Amino acid sequence: MNNPYSKMLKLMQGEGSKLNPPTIELGIIVSIEPLVIKIGGLQLDKDNLLVAEHLLTHKRILKYTDSQEYELETTLNNGNMVVCYAVLDGQKYVVLEKVI
Repeated sequence: MNNPYSKMLKLMQGEGSKLNPPTIELGIIVSIEPLVIKIGGLQLDKDNLLVAEHLLTHKRILKYTDSQEYELETTLNNGNMVVCYAVLDGQKYVVLEKVI
């Protein structure tokens, strides 16, 4: 039997969810090469991830004075916790930051 109230409730929930922004979620790095991050029960790979440039393995040179240079290296490792933000209706996640 069709319940018109159930139908109306589902319609209202669907419309209301359009206005709710996605939440920031914590993920755990399962693998670096290839990159796999687990968020809840969902495992995401390179096809679902956009990673902030500063988290990728690279070196930066910081010049403090004309004679002093410091080299900073950022690396991600298995087991690291990262902050992720869902975009494109949860089809992709932006990896924003590593957290401790």
